[in-house]
Amino acid sequence: MISEINEIGVEEQRSEDECFQSFFVEHMEVLELINSLETSLDSAQQVHNQLNKILSKYQEQCQLLDPHLTQMVASVMRIAKKVIGLGEDKIVFSNLDQEKKLRHSVFQIIYLLTKVRGFKVVTKLFPHDISDLEPLFKAYKNINTTEWETKYIILLWLSIIVINPFDLIIVDPTNQLPNDMIMAAKSQLAEPGKPRDAAAVFLSKLLTRPDMVKEHLHDFMKWAIETINQDSTSTFLKAGILRTIVTIFKIGKREELLHVIPIIYDFAVNEKEVSNSMLKHLSIKLIQRLGLTFLKPRVVSWRYHTTRLTLSHLKKNQQIKKPKIEEDDEEIEVPEEIEQIITNLLNGLRDKDTIVRWSSAKGIGRITLRLTKQLGDEIVESICELMSPNEDDNSWHGSSLALAELARRGLLLPERLSQVIPLIEKSLIYDVRKGTHSVGAHVRDAACYVCWAFARAYAPDVVKPYMHALAKGLIQIAVYDREVNCRRAAAAAFQENVGRQGNFPHGIDILTKADYFTLCNRNNAYLNVSHYISQFPEYCQGLISFLLETKTTHWDKSIRELTAKTLAKLCERDINFMVDDILPKLIERTLSVDLNTRHGALLALSEIILSLCNNGFNFSEELQTKLRSVVPEIEAKRLYRGKGGEIMRESVCRYIECMSLCHIPLPKTIAVSSSLGNRQLKKKTLSVFQETLDENLKHPNNEIIELAVNALKAFANEYYVNDEEFAKEIVKKHIQSLSKEINPAARRGFALSLGVFPKEFISPFFDEAVDVLISKLELEEDKELQDAEARRNAVYGIISLCENVGKDGISENNADKIFKALVKATNDYGVDKRGDVGSWVREAAVLSLERWCKLLNGTPELQSLFTVEMGAALMSALLRQANEKIDKVRDTTGKTIYNILNNSTTQNIPFKSELLKLIEEYQESDDGIIDWSSPEKTYQLFVNCIGMDIYRCSTLNGFILSMGGMSSHVFKSSTNALVDYLKSHTEVLEKVAQDILQISVEFALDDRVILPLLKSFSQLLSYGIFESIQPPSSDFSEKILINITKEITNCNNVQKIMLAVDVFCELIKFNNPTREKTFQRLFTSCLSSRFPKVREYTGNQLYGALQVIGDIMFTDEILDKVLEILCSTTWTEPATTLKTAVDNLYDITSIPKPVMKKVTQPQQ
Repeated sequence: MISEINEIGVEEQRSEDECFQSFFVEHMEVLELINSLETSLDSAQQVHNQLNKILSKYQEQCQLLDPHLTQMVASVMRIAKKVIGLGEDKIVFSNLDQEKKLRHSVFQIIYLLTKVRGFKVVTKLFPHDISDLEPLFKAYKNINTTEWETKYIILLWLSIIVINPFDLIIVDPTNQLPNDMIMAAKSQLAEPGKPRDAAAVFLSKLLTRPDMVKEHLHDFMKWAIETINQDSTSTFLKAGILRTIVTIFKIGKREELLHVIPIIYDFAVNEKEVSNSMLKHLSIKLIQRLGLTFLKPRVVSWRYHTTRLTLSHLKKNQQIKKPKIEEDDEEIEVPEEIEQIITNLLNGLRDKDTIVRWSSAKGIGRITLRLTKQLGDEIVESICELMSPNEDDNSWHGSSLALAELARRGLLLPERLSQVIPLIEKSLIYDVRKGTHSVGAHVRDAACYVCWAFARAYAPDVVKPYMHALAKGLIQIAVYDREVNCRRAAAAAFQENVGRQGNFPHGIDILTKADYFTLCNRNNAYLNVSHYISQFPEYCQGLISFLLETKTTHWDKSIRELTAKTLAKLCERDINFMVDDILPKLIERTLSVDLNTRHGALLALSEIILSLCNNGFNFSEELQTKLRSVVPEIEAKRLYRGKGGEIMRESVCRYIECMSLCHIPLPKTIAVSSSLGNRQLKKKTLSVFQETLDENLKHPNNEIIELAVNALKAFANEYYVNDEEFAKEIVKKHIQSLSKEINPAARRGFALSLGVFPKEFISPFFDEAVDVLISKLELEEDKELQDAEARRNAVYGIISLCENVGKDGISENNADKIFKALVKATNDYGVDKRGDVGSWVREAAVLSLERWCKLLNGTPELQSLFTVEMGAALMSALLRQANEKIDKVRDTTGKTIYNILNNSTTQNIPFKSELLKLIEEYQESDDGIIDWSSPEKTYQLFVNCIGMDIYRCSTLNGFILSMGGMSSHVFKSSTNALVDYLKSHTEVLEKVAQDILQISVEFALDDRVILPLLKSFSQLLSYGIFESIQPPSSDFSEKILINITKEITNCNNVQKIMLAVDVFCELIKFNNPTREKTFQRLFTSCLSSRFPKVREYTGNQLYGALQVIGDIMFTDEILDKVLEILCSTTWTEPATTLKTAVDNLYDITSIPKPVMKKVTQPQQ
């Protein structure tokens, strides 16, 4: 409903948006397309598709079509007349299918115009010759139901013809045509879709003709009521009948309709429980139409009139005289039925469906416009009663809409505003919690609509007493409402009031900052727009109070968090108000029984005290005492436990952090309430807060751990200096806890905590802490104890600890150990039910290596520790990750590599300048930005590192994992990049082959690497990459064959054996002895495998390979025999029965059987 609001300045900004047009650009193209149908009807469907593409852009700005609409409709209707045979220019079709296809396409084009512009506008432009009525109706009867667009348009066409002032007897002397048209339209009312709506329009136009009212209207109404009351009547037919009746009462003459009202009145006012929204909506529309028919059309003289406000009035500050209201000269007769009708409409305001409430509100406004002042006042009173605390959100919404409709029509008199305005203020903040969400957004939206209507309905002097309250309410909703539509609605209403009323405080200034676009982002509205508005005293305290009362207690956690940040930002506007009024309430609410209230209060309190400190405020002793006691009291009342305990832990951690940053002093001891009674116990203050932090560090929620670590950092830096013994004891405790703790959550927290302790307290324990952290990078043997987050936090803990201690802890004795631990973390490929959780550790290790490099190179005393060997190992580890299969890891690693190479302080990186130049060249060719997560770009870039001997093996390692991955886009990009590079750089093939051998040996029996290696090696062989490395000049193929044989010997992994088969089928291309040994593996190990799936797969793959390259190995006769055995043998049969087929393959190919060596037992 608020979409009707005219927003100041929006159109100017929209004109700059490409989505909005200023005129119909393609009108000539559209006309040419339509006119082309006359010469080439066969292209009708193609023309429709093109028109649909053009006109769809104007769906939201359909009025731009109006200057050209007449010409477009006339052209297409002229063609439509020819297609269906109206007139003498009927088109002759070769068959019925062609006629049906072309007719449907033409009428689809007409329907497209009605869809975009609306049928009411387009229908008026249809030709309406009387002579077309009968042939058009005959054509309609021959239309198939599948051509619903055609039926829809023809019914609309008939509806415009039948309103011509002629007697139907002229067209059909037998008078049968009207009956046929009524029956045809009745049958269409039962069908779903647009033709039903068109049939309702057609019937209403037909039955309200002067020559049809007496003969057919009465009978139709009887049939309609009888049909609706039947239980067997479908919902579609009921909806069609009701829509027809509603339209009849909308366009019919009052004198004629009064005679048929008795037929339908009892049905209309009888409120039945109907679940269908459409039927309820139509019933309400019918009730209001009956009420309007009962009452004579008039505009009552008692309604409020206002003079339109102009700029000259604003300039001269002239008073607008209130027009004199006179009583009605004649008494208005109000039938008894009106009372029941108004009752039904008032009940409709309570309906659960918005469309029903909206229709009821409009009906009340229209009927009230014809009633006496007394009755109008009673209706306003009844509407106000619906806005009581006992009513639900539907009643509040419907009542707000009704008040808006009354105000728009001048029926809400100024003397009623004192009663209505307070209700509207409540509606503006209406928000009722229901379960895990709340309702009330539609009520607030409707309340904004009411405020918009007030701006247009009343003179400034009428609204002036309520101006301040409305301005505050609208601003609060405009910047602080959770829903974007409510914020925009409130802004629109505020703009309307500023433009028309002219006396909203600082209205123009606010409009420059708070508009349709700036309020769409919630964070911007809260933090920036409201901060700007708060500079005006009229709004400042109101905004702060509104946040305190409604948003700190909001059900949405994100709103409470945003509210806390906003309050902190508003502190500078009125510090005294914050300290004197807001802080006491927040401190009191931190112990509230309501979770949302205490959580929001504690968050707001945390941010406010930090903001006050930053603004130079000095806390009084009394206030400090209250602030210090917040955490112990929360602990004493056990508010961490039960539902919502996690978010309370988060807020407590943030509070301790902010309190520490505010430098609030802590006494040595503090009184703490005992959980066993009302006794007060004296405890060491540092211990109380430290226990809270330690407990949160062991929580399984990662967010709580991170907040606890931040709080511990601020707390330790502020308060540990007061008690060094206590500080050292805590550091020892954390190191021991991390060493012995088996709880994964505790390991996560303590690993991070070691990196944030003050330097002077952790330095003596640096080596011990590092050793413990490094030990936590290892995978536990017990899978239940394995925790990727703990290992990730251990990585972050190591680098944070090193950065914290720096040159005072890092030395030649431990630098290499720390670096190797970080590099080892890049090889963490741990997996659990969540997938490759090791990627979290690898990503952390990549980021930590960058920080390590920056730390050593940026500290003069440590630069000597960053050797060339360390630089090479660091870059090798990063290049391996930069070419792996996970997009996020590649993105992080790519950025890390660039940051390291682009840092002028970084030394001892081999090929640093070449790598940096390579990246910069790619940046220039890619508009200065490289999308590191894009496999197409990353692989093409880093594949060039294969040419650098020191980085070749690690780069290949990454490519192998990517080529052997499951992701198709990663597989395709990595394969294409590596194949293209190796084909154009044949000089590195020997080295690449040796590196592949090295990887197969290094990761022997490690399926994580071997499976991708087999898949990627098979791909490289299929592209003929290693064909030049043939025996006897090279033993590469023999060695890789031996390594693969070891992998599949006694192997139970079927997938692994099948991948080996793929490699074997490629290795038979190589010369002897590789070819002979490969056939032996295929015949003995694969075709004789104990797994039927492997035998079948081997037979199929070997058959396909020999068909392609078998002629270079065997004669045609031998090849045919081999292929025959492979094709005719059922390899899924038991392996013992297949021995003969395998022996035959050996005999035919003359390949010697392998000699099985006898395994001797080693001597004792």
